[in-house]
Amino acid sequence: MATFVIQKSTRGQFYYVFRGSNYEPVMTGEEHTTKQACQGSIDAVKRNAPLDDRYTRWQTGVAFYFNLQGGNGEKLGASEGYNSAQGRENGINVVKSEAPTATVLDRA
Repeated sequence: MATFVIQKSTRGQFYYVFRGSNYEPVMTGEEHTTKQACQGSIDAVKRNAPLDDRYTRWQTGVAFYFNLQGGNGEKLGASEGYNSAQGRENGINVVKSEAPTATVLDRA
């Protein structure tokens, strides 16, 4: 089962790591000063994940990445690096299909 894992950074801020059903990390959220703001970001990911126009795709060197944005253009999460454009698309498809119903695990 896919999971959002809430964690606390070394700077004391809260962020999530979205892990697909294979428990591999797919996307990481921005840092927030409160756990409630982090939870709000997770809720926004769940709402926006199915919408293809919310994803931006790019390549840096040999790595392929994507971001998920909210309707207001705010970045909700950034992907891990992928070795190919197809790998990146597979990652996006995992977010689209698994994030809306993913559980939340609080490790902060």
